[in-house]
Amino acid sequence: MKLFLIQNSSFAFVTYLGYLWSLKIICLIIFCDDWRNLQENYFARVAVDFGCGHTALNKAIS
Repeated sequence: MKLFLIQNSSFAFVTYLGYLWSLKIICLIIFCDDWRNLQENYFARVAVDFGCGHTALNKAIS
């Protein structure tokens, strides 16, 4: 009976760790995807800002 309880408790522990790892992987995927989107949006905005500023500066100089 003890062996059965130890096997079941270790199985539950391994299952719990599996759930934790799965949750960590899912959170990491979501975080990396959000981080990539933030970087793309930031650099797109910076490029547009520099582009508009450069165009406005050329018009002012001309």
